[in-house]
Amino acid sequence: MAVSRVIGMEVLGQRPVWSMNGSEIESLLDAAYAERDRLDTVILHLIHRLDTTGHAQEAGAGTTARFLALRYRIDADKAGVLDSLCE
Repeated sequence: MAVSRVIGMEVLGQRPVWSMNGSEIESLLDAAYAERDRLDTVILHLIHRLDTTGHAQEAGAGTTARFLALRYRIDADKAGVLDSLCE
């Protein structure tokens, strides 16, 4: 799988956004939101597994929420919500 890089507002491998018409932008937005939702699901599954293995405690963070906040610089409240969604 190729990794896209962003230069300005243009994603390599895609036409520049400024050259797209409305329906092309809509289609690309649909795909982008679907991919974001897919990644959010993967992240929640990973957090759940991390929590069930006790890795955060082994790493010295105490809780999974604290581990997420420290390692990924997620706001502590959001990290707590993510952790609670995985229970």
